[in-house]
Formats: sequence, structure tokens, C-alpha cells
Amino acid sequence: MNSESYYSMVDVEGPDLDRFAEFAEVTVRSAVLQPGDAVFIPVDWWHHLRALQVSVSITFVNFRLDDTFGNRGFELD
Repeated sequence: MNSESYYSMVDVEGPDLDRFAEFAEVTVRSAVLQPGDAVFIPVDWWHHLRALQVSVSITFVNFRLDDTFGNRGFELD
């Protein structure tokens, strides 16, 4: 996680390795989900998603749990 936000400035599909040299060292994992599949991405794991066709995605970044991962600790009302 960077200190500014939950979003990265790196274009994952065309990274500028002069500006983001450490990106060349990342481990890439790839998966194609089928209808009914789901994926769980742990807190603080950077990820990039691309829909191959029209789809619906649901994301949760706010939790009622204590912030033990360095996040800002946002809570739902």
C-alpha cells in the first residue's frame, strides 16, 4: 500500500519501468474466472483486474474490524 491512497500510478498493462523500476520484480499471478466463481484478495495485496466481457464486480474496502494492516481504518456507518 502506498501512503497516499489505495490506488497505484503504475499502468500494469504497460508499466513505465524507468519511473517504476521495482515493478519489474513483481510476481504476477493470473486467473480467468468463470460464471459463479469468486476471488478473495487479502487486504494490502495490490491487484489489477480486467473484464474480458460485460460483468459485475463487488468490492469491499471498508471494514468494521480494527485496522491492523496499516489502512486508514474507515468504518461503515
